Formats: sequence, structure tokens, C-alpha cells
Amino acid sequence: MHVREARLIDASEALVVYRHTANKVGEPHVERRVVLGPARFIPSADEWVHEFEWSGVPQDGSKTTYQPKALRFTKLRVIPASAYHNVSEVRTNDDTLITVKLMLFFELRDVEKMLDATNDPIGDFINAASADVIAFCAGVSYETFLNETHRLNELDTFAQLCVRAQHIGYDITKVVFRGFQAGAKLQARRLAGAAPRQRERCSPHRPPASTRRCTTTPSRSARGCGCSRRRRRRSSGRRTRRSLPRRGVRRSRRSSRRGRRSSGRSSRWCRSRRS
Repeated sequence: MHVREARLIDASEALVVYRHTANKVGEPHVERRVVLGPARFIPSADEWVHEFEWSGVPQDGSKTTYQPKALRFTKLRVIPASAYHNVSEVRTNDDTLITVKLMLFFELRDVEKMLDATNDPIGDFINAASADVIAFCAGVSYETFLNETHRLNELDTFAQLCVRAQHIGYDITKVVFRGFQAGAKLQARRLAGAAPRQRERCSPHRPPASTRRCTTTPSRSARGCGCSRRRRRRSSGRRTRRSLPRRGVRRSRRSSRRGRRSSGRSSRWCRSRRS
């Protein structure tokens, strides 16, 4: 005789229990039922509890790596959950290898459907999400991928993941794009290009107005915007100043003119005296 302990089930958990019975003909048969919490379950002599073996995070691994049958449990969680997943070595159409980081949010809707359709939902989610990311990156280049990363936050991009989740009794509520990682050389080049832009954004002193570029678009009827007019005025003023003679040159010219006038007056006065 074996003595078994009672199992306490929370409101967010469920147990899958099997029982040996006989059908109408008298042949042996196995029945399955789901015990939802909160409850206190005491199994009978002909009952046993189902043990799940799903893909999970190994004890000596990170939270983004999964190993088959690493997660073993008997109490099934029926509340929304999440999982981290990194799709490594994804190739774009210009042969650039990147690693896409995702976070999946899902919720169990139908326990019976899940038990009939799959024995590892986490593994199905990982494979379907990887297929969607590979299909997305295969149709874009690396530069296009940088400009369209927002699409990895939309459920429309993960069509295979949503279809597979509905087939096994789950709902994918949200997919979050956590970033990406490229090769060492490509990442260093990208960070080197982003450093000057980051300095300009974070610098407290902005460049003077004369060094800024004009962002206004002049109309066809107008000759130009205000900035171009100011530049023309400044340039015209500089030309006029440069074209004007210096003060010393002006004085010499004035003195020469006065000397000519005085010499002309003196000659006239002398002629009048002689006459």
C-alpha cells in the first residue's frame, strides 16, 4: 500500500488527471480530466497525474537558450506568460548575419486542445517565431532592416507563430523586439557612425546660426528663403567694403584735388594782377 500526499492547486494552476476505467463493452479505458484551482486534489488508487516535459532554460544556460525536456512539472499554469528568445545567425539578402532578440507573450485558452495538439508548446513557439524572423530578414537588406525594425513589434509579421498558437489552444498577445546584434566588425562600424550623432544630440551648446543649414524650402515664385537673402546682403556688404579704398588713399586723393584747385586759383589771381 502506498500513501500519497494531497496536492494544493492555486487559482492560476490546473492538474491533468488520468484514470483507469472500463467502457460499455468491458474493455479497459483511460479517462482524462482537468482539475482547475483553487482546489485540494487527493488522487484515488486508479488515478495518476500527468507530468509535462517542455523545452526550458537549462540550469547552466542563459534565459534565451532552450533545451528539450528541460522543464518538468505537473501543475499547469493557465495565466498569461512570457518567454525570451534570440534568433541567431539570421541572414539578410545582402549576406549580413545578425541575431534578432524577441520577447513572446502568450496565454493558454484551451487545455484540452493543447493536450491533443502538442506535447511542447514552448518548442512550437520558438520554431514558429524563428521561421517568421528568417522570412522577414530574407527579403530585406541590412540598411532596410535598420529602418523597418518597428515591424518586428507587429503581430502581422509573425503569421506562422499566430497560426500555430491558435492550433494548439494558445493566443499570442504581443511580440516585443528587444534589439539585434550584428558581427563584431559591423557592430563596431555602426557604433563609430552613431557616436558623432549621439554627441551632437547630447551636446548642451548648439552650433551658431551661421553654421546651421537652412531647413526651409523656398517657393518657386520667391527667389529664396530668408537665410539666402541674409547671406546675399552680407556678401554684398563685404564686397562694397572691400571695393572701397582705404582712408589713407582717400586723404591723398582729396589733398591732390585741393592742390589742383588751389593752383588753379593762384594762377588766375596772378593773371588778374598782371593785367
